[in-house]
Amino acid sequence: MDTLRMTNYIIAVVFFVCYTYQFLYIPVPWLLAKRKATKAAALEATPHNYAVLICARNESAVIADLIGSLRSQTYDQSLLHIFVLADNCTDDTSAIARSAGATVYERFNNVQVGKGYALQTLLSHLEQDYPAGFDGYIVFDADNILDPGYIAAMNRTFSQGYDIVTSYRNSKNYGDNWISAGYALWFLRESRYLNHARSLLGTSCAVSGTGFLFSRAVLEETGPWPFHLLTEDIQFSVHEILQGRKVAFAPDAVLYDEQPTTFRQSWRQRMRWSQGYLQVFRDYGARLLRGIFRGSFSCFDMSMAIMPAFVLSTVSILVNLTLGVVGALAGDNLLVAFESVGQMLLNMYLTLLVLGGITTVTRLRQMHDLPVILLTSGTDSTENILGLTIGADDYITKPFQQAELLVRIRCRLRRYLHLASPSPEALTVGGITLDDDARAVTVNDEPVSLTPLEYDILKFLMQHPCKVFSPQEIYRQVWREPPAAENSVAVHIRHIREKIEVDPSNPRYVTVVWGKGYKIEAGV
Repeated sequence: MDTLRMTNYIIAVVFFVCYTYQFLYIPVPWLLAKRKATKAAALEATPHNYAVLICARNESAVIADLIGSLRSQTYDQSLLHIFVLADNCTDDTSAIARSAGATVYERFNNVQVGKGYALQTLLSHLEQDYPAGFDGYIVFDADNILDPGYIAAMNRTFSQGYDIVTSYRNSKNYGDNWISAGYALWFLRESRYLNHARSLLGTSCAVSGTGFLFSRAVLEETGPWPFHLLTEDIQFSVHEILQGRKVAFAPDAVLYDEQPTTFRQSWRQRMRWSQGYLQVFRDYGARLLRGIFRGSFSCFDMSMAIMPAFVLSTVSILVNLTLGVVGALAGDNLLVAFESVGQMLLNMYLTLLVLGGITTVTRLRQMHDLPVILLTSGTDSTENILGLTIGADDYITKPFQQAELLVRIRCRLRRYLHLASPSPEALTVGGITLDDDARAVTVNDEPVSLTPLEYDILKFLMQHPCKVFSPQEIYRQVWREPPAAENSVAVHIRHIREKIEVDPSNPRYVTVVWGKGYKIEAGV
């Protein structure tokens, strides 16, 4: 068992070393963001001609929303050209996209499947039909929604001389359940604590499946998208990093993506990502290692991003199973082996849990005005300062007295309680009843399941029947932060209508006043 313990200890140390450096990214945005933003603001953004690339398979329910958000951009519309590749579609995705103003190509190929092949087909069509090409190509998934200033923000970064730019991939349904919320936290960490820091430090980011831009020079060098692995976005990132290019990050370019809401969907997606990471490391691992030995931090960073967690976990499980069987045959206690495995996994993933905790605190402060108290395990002032910097209100060091913790909680709550206002026991508008005590909604006495954000939007409108509110005002009241993505309001309104309206396309309750906003009708 001593061999097993020592093996697990070594694996845990390697895992910790692989990820510890990411803690150094955390203070970078606070230290360098203002300086970099001032420098970038002094540079004049050059208008560029962009081709927007959308690969869609049976996306009739959402494709019009994406095209609508593209047509609502503050960027010069004459410089935006929207192309849709309807990939093996059996619905009316093509017709809807055409009616929304996109140029549509269709593909039917059940052998070469996947987004990589769809992008290759679309770019091949553009190469033939638009020989002059475009300055840049921006890739989206069909279920995305963009902030109005998204393209302008991407153009500002692109104008600084980068050939590849990625953006902040946010979640438009983070309030559905813990699974979608987990994805939102994942992308927040990737954006704020990885890509933003990487960009500020002058190293390379990685594109994330959707919401990225590449130049005509990249296309001319690679040809029409030769990246067909399961994680073609990571394959593309690694390929370009090995070519010496840097993937830049545009922190103000925010898009919203639909995330899985069931464990089965999430598990299948994560397994596909893991398999894709292995494929990338199989094809590019040797070159990444050579890049590391040549002093490329981007190669090291990318290697750490795609491999350690999955590979070390797999290796550790195999090693422990082997040593456990050998130990059992030799008469060792299997319980000791299981305890050693558990301790090893805890030590390995504690690093990721800490990083996740930091992200969670940040997200909580963005979503809710709630007090946050950190329970720290040491007296290191650096840790405490970092916690307060990312948004915590206070900290207490272990070991602590329960009475002291309770007093601190009460003190912090006193400062926040004045923000709370009593809500009525029930609100009724027509056939809709909202019981705020039970956080329950019924329509004609039939229960309706709403996400927390959908509930809060409906509650806000029902508290002010017949009054028109702009998307910005709804965002400000519900999200409790300055409006940044009113398109997200439109998405949630659509979901509310689907749940409470008999005919969502002809709503009775939640109606739109064109050019002004939304209201809920009284007396219907």
